[in-house]
Amino acid sequence: MQPEDLVAADDEGEYAKALSEADATLRLEPENSSVHYLRGQILQHLGRATEAKAEMARAAAIANEARSKRQQELANPDPDLVQQPQP
Repeated sequence: MQPEDLVAADDEGEYAKALSEADATLRLEPENSSVHYLRGQILQHLGRATEAKAEMARAAAIANEARSKRQQELANPDPDLVQQPQP
């Protein structure tokens, strides 16, 4: 299931189904910050605020880690991939 499918299930009020689908997706893609975020929203709709808060924090941590990794890659490019200027 794709994140947009989870949004559709969430929008339709099918929170239990959406939560099940989010869990299934996270078993396949445990580092998918978008799905963690959506799972947090679903938990909030289900009245599970403590779990929702933890899930949102997990989503933010994953996204921040990915952003930091990209910044490091841009700051320190692989020399084998950088094209040298021609004389």
